[in-house]
Amino acid sequence: MSAKTMSHCQGKGSISHNNRDFIFQNVDPDRTKDNITYVKQPLAEAYQECFGEAVREYNEKQARADRKIDDYYAHLFGEQQKNSVATGANKQKSFYETLVQIGTKDDSGVGSADGRLAAKCLDEYMKGFNERNPNFHVFNAVLHMDETTPHLHIDYIPVAAQKKGMTRQNGIAKALEQMGHGKGKDAVNRWRISERKILEEICNRHGIEISEPKKSRGSLSPEEYKTVKDNAKDEARKEFEKDFDAFSSIKQELEDLKKEKADIQAWMQREKTRDAIENKTRHDKLPKIDYSKHRMAHIGNNRIVPVEDYKIMRNRSEWYRKGVGLKEREAAISERETAVSEREQAASDAEKKAKAAQEKADQAQSKADALYSQQLTVNRSLAETRSELSATKEALKNSKATEAKLRGHVAALQQERDAAKNALLRTENALIKGLDSFTFTPKGDTVMVGSDFKAFMDSIKTEKPEHRVLERVHERERELNRLLNRSIGISL
Repeated sequence: MSAKTMSHCQGKGSISHNNRDFIFQNVDPDRTKDNITYVKQPLAEAYQECFGEAVREYNEKQARADRKIDDYYAHLFGEQQKNSVATGANKQKSFYETLVQIGTKDDSGVGSADGRLAAKCLDEYMKGFNERNPNFHVFNAVLHMDETTPHLHIDYIPVAAQKKGMTRQNGIAKALEQMGHGKGKDAVNRWRISERKILEEICNRHGIEISEPKKSRGSLSPEEYKTVKDNAKDEARKEFEKDFDAFSSIKQELEDLKKEKADIQAWMQREKTRDAIENKTRHDKLPKIDYSKHRMAHIGNNRIVPVEDYKIMRNRSEWYRKGVGLKEREAAISERETAVSEREQAASDAEKKAKAAQEKADQAQSKADALYSQQLTVNRSLAETRSELSATKEALKNSKATEAKLRGHVAALQQERDAAKNALLRTENALIKGLDSFTFTPKGDTVMVGSDFKAFMDSIKTEKPEHRVLERVHERERELNRLLNRSIGISL
């Protein structure tokens, strides 16, 4: 098994994403059931558990009502709890997230044997997190098995004991100090190094070797590029979550308005029915004209009736026309209906904006994946080129060593050759000098020589060592020249 990378860094802290309240493109919904949820506590409940008793004790000591704290979260961040990190005026954060991952999708992908082993190491690491970090209240922790690589999201609230003000407060620096990681801005780095060491020991026990972070000159390493890509994705995701929260709020308000509209319409119907009954009762009680006692006179198209009868007729007609309070109530209902319509339009606009943000996030995801794939291809090509160059350099080094050795042999043989030539030259000079000292006697077609010349010729017939040395030198020189030419060809 090759060495694997390890990531232990600060996450963005999106509880909605971690708990799969909505699904992004990089999530496989069919595998969401394989996720492991260690703890899932609402943020409001977590703050009450961590600081509720401290708030109560603090308020009991306050003589002035304006110094009391009603809601510790709102006191720090001035808003209602939400499913993402909020930052206060003094740069306090509502909670922190740690993101932990072993390997990459290429060597530890979900569904592979190495991926399952990495998930097992992450599970063991998570189960010991609370014991190692007693000042971090973990309220949400999930092991994701529905993306490309198993990874762990741990969301926690730093809780520190304090001497001034509340006895327990939100404070990352003090929490790290009380857990033994010292003071200053490097405390969080010391804590992260210790946690990385714990995780590396767990991996080693399971047979996983953790490699050192690698960088390549002139380009980003895969780990760095993934960080850049994740930052771009997180920005798009953050914008989407903001629009999604606004849309959810408007949608809930719209539902409330629809319910209120239905209640108003029901009330209006009851009022109309009640007023109609009351008006009919009152109308029936009004004096009626007794037409049997008199007859109306006619002048043209007009009718002439007694004054008393005219008053009775006018009162009865007014009761038909009027409705007690209905006009005012109808106007109020009309205003409410207008408000509901405006809210419906706002909700529709927010939904369109959320969909546009989702499409933008998907496009950013696709573009980042394509760039990441290109980067991996370039890195692989660069690694192969470096390997070939290293092999060529090694062959050249060996060739130069062989060339130097052969040149040494050639120099030694040249010395032997020169020595042999000198010996032959001395023999030749001796032969010429000897021939001049001998006596030759002509006899017919032949020449008679003395016994002394015959003895001299017998002595030089014997093969001299110099002859053999010279022949061997020539043969070895030809062989070394062939090897030397081949060596020079390799170096070129």
